[in-house]
Amino acid sequence: MKQKFIFSFFSRKNKVSKFLVILLCLGNTMVQGQDWEQMGTDINGVNNGDHSGVSVSMSNDGQTIAIGSFSNQDNSTTTGHVRIFSHTGIDWVIKGDPITGLDTERGVGSSVSLSGDGNRIAICITSDGTPARNGKIRIFDWNGTSWGQVGNDLLWHGGSVWMGSVALSNNGQVVAVGDYSYSTSEDFSGQVRLYTLNGNTWQQRGSSITGTAGGLTGSALSISNDGDVFATNLQDEIQVYRWNETDYVPKGTILNPFSLKHVTLNGNGNWAAVSGENANGETENKGAIQVYKWDGSSWKPEGIPIQGEPESRFGHALSFSDDAQVLAISSISNMETTSPGHVRVFVQNGSNWEQTGNTIIGPQFLDYYGNSISLNARGNIIGIGAPGYLVSNYGFKDRTQVFRNDEVMSVPEVNQPEFALYPNPTTSNFTIELGKEYSNVSIQILDMLGTVISSTNYKFVKSIEAQINGPTGTYFVNVGTSEGFSKSFKFIKN
Repeated sequence: MKQKFIFSFFSRKNKVSKFLVILLCLGNTMVQGQDWEQMGTDINGVNNGDHSGVSVSMSNDGQTIAIGSFSNQDNSTTTGHVRIFSHTGIDWVIKGDPITGLDTERGVGSSVSLSGDGNRIAICITSDGTPARNGKIRIFDWNGTSWGQVGNDLLWHGGSVWMGSVALSNNGQVVAVGDYSYSTSEDFSGQVRLYTLNGNTWQQRGSSITGTAGGLTGSALSISNDGDVFATNLQDEIQVYRWNETDYVPKGTILNPFSLKHVTLNGNGNWAAVSGENANGETENKGAIQVYKWDGSSWKPEGIPIQGEPESRFGHALSFSDDAQVLAISSISNMETTSPGHVRVFVQNGSNWEQTGNTIIGPQFLDYYGNSISLNARGNIIGIGAPGYLVSNYGFKDRTQVFRNDEVMSVPEVNQPEFALYPNPTTSNFTIELGKEYSNVSIQILDMLGTVISSTNYKFVKSIEAQINGPTGTYFVNVGTSEGFSKSFKFIKN
């Protein structure tokens, strides 16, 4: 079987020629500029067939990346695991032990989402191993030495490695769950639910958004930095919702001209990019992306659609920079063409989108290069997952690569504000000085075991008065703002 496959690969000359034409076309459309350079070495899966890189998520500064490997068998058969890596300035090193599931659980890491500071992660688990095969979302916090669960499991209807998605707000206080196998009568309508942390419990925020029969609502999912705006697929449209302090209500509808694939929002939720495989009745699986901007009352197209090449499945994955000035788009390799996957990064030029830097091309055919991608906040660092052929492994290596291009400076360099906490040590009360007023600030207090003692949101504050009611000992305070700034303090209660 393997030999037959290799023979068919080299005998399809017409598709090899098509790929060469595609590369020439990409070169002709590229904006002249600095190339994307790899940061560190490849981050490989632990074993062949782990499907490492099926999901990736990048922190705001691009120095932390989470990688899902839903087929890893180190803990049990196809349990899966998630590894988080930090960049040392030279290479990537693992941050704590891999996060695994229980022996009976399956598909850990099919979807992952990091908070902006890289210290909280939401993980999708596709099956609990029972006959019902219910899935779960599980959230973990970094306590300085290890990852510990925060709050309760969030249950959803599992059964397939493809049937769940998760999106975590930048401050880590709101999590969106795409339960797209949700059914009332085996109709796979899909459902989206959002949760917020109250103490040590994740409680549903607002009403559930349920799709129509066969709609798989939640398969496309994106959330704003503060968690007050999210977008998902509803029938053949993208519906955007906003929080009105009571419930999530519609914030306009994007009439999708494509066979829907993905959606991504920028930081404030006022820009959206939508992708699909075919547009206007085309059947070549080119893929196309349309960017939209919210004008206060409706979503307006921004520029003309960004088109892919035949059989490239352009738009398989999307990622916006925080300010929506940079957009990364992937094309995965597939059985219809012998081309490897590739990633292209675009910047706004007036009302148009132009490619910046070189096209980042995957190392080999059928490694599904670009199955998942994630930009940092500024848009100058990108993580790219290549989990290998997802139907079977065929011996292909699964890997994740990270690239940097400092010519892409989507967000002007802003110095991290000097947050301060005092007194330290304290007997109970303490003050956090922010230096200026922020519209949304989250404060989280953890003990040495990583257990969340309290979690509180503040609106429009410049300084915060708080207290710790636990016993004497060492604690951690995590401060995060909706603008993407964050800092962790270690302090002592006497």
